[in-house]
Amino acid sequence: AKYDLDQYIQYLDNYDIIDIAPRKLNNIDKYSRGRVLSITGSTMYPGACYLAVNAALRAGAGIVKAVIPESQKALFEQLLIEPIVVPIDDDENGVFKIDEIDEIIDEMNWPDVIIFGSGLSTALDNVNWMKIILKSVTKPLILDGSGFLPFIEGKLKIDELPLDTILTPHYFEFSRLFNIDINKVKNHPIKAARSASHKLHSRTLILKGPTTIIITSDKKEYIINHNNSLLATAGSGDVLTGILGSLISQGLSKDNAALYGTFIHGKTSSIYFDQINSGGMIASDIISLLPEAMEIN
Repeated sequence: AKYDLDQYIQYLDNYDIIDIAPRKLNNIDKYSRGRVLSITGSTMYPGACYLAVNAALRAGAGIVKAVIPESQKALFEQLLIEPIVVPIDDDENGVFKIDEIDEIIDEMNWPDVIIFGSGLSTALDNVNWMKIILKSVTKPLILDGSGFLPFIEGKLKIDELPLDTILTPHYFEFSRLFNIDINKVKNHPIKAARSASHKLHSRTLILKGPTTIIITSDKKEYIINHNNSLLATAGSGDVLTGILGSLISQGLSKDNAALYGTFIHGKTSSIYFDQINSGGMIASDIISLLPEAMEIN
């Protein structure tokens, strides 16, 4: 798509990104480096959980817990070596149950931030337990993927989310979330994002696409485009969710986490393009390249 770029406030590439990077501190333990709770993944999409939690760790979080369906415990324990796996009874069907939600809510008292939605089952039956979970969140929240279903189905309003929330929809999710025609989103993404900004009420938006758009809590607008299509790969958004959660757990504000996290996420594609190949990058490559992308100071 062609955009009139002159209207935008600033390019993220020109933002002084070093000033908002997490500080490297000595004499701290894993708990004070940042605690992330993941409510992601499902029987159909276990990789989303794998990518999100490993990205959170690689981006610097000290410890991550992953809430998973108990029937999938063996699989997730093979996938997830460093994170703590917290199995929740699911009646052997791979989907959380309403009557076990209290156990998940208890876990939500522990972290500095919660990442929610990536790879959860899209079955409409899940909307009810998602609604209960999201209404119970009191910590900073990264919302992605299937986590938007309760809003799309009219069961929740964005106003019911914590103010410290980053919403990370791609174009189609954004179209459904804000009831904006998908062609308008594709052809005029900045205009679409701007038209929805009044519904955020100080929450932060990352609209993921060929040109990613960030609207901060004070309605400033940023764009980022790394001039390659390498991030257009399954799981890329799950990795971004983990990065964002990690950065907030390390003390960044939701706005600075959105700016810095999106920048380093995109920078991995530039590193891959320059050092490896112009094609073929997969989501796990993003995770492996994060340390280099974060070495910007």
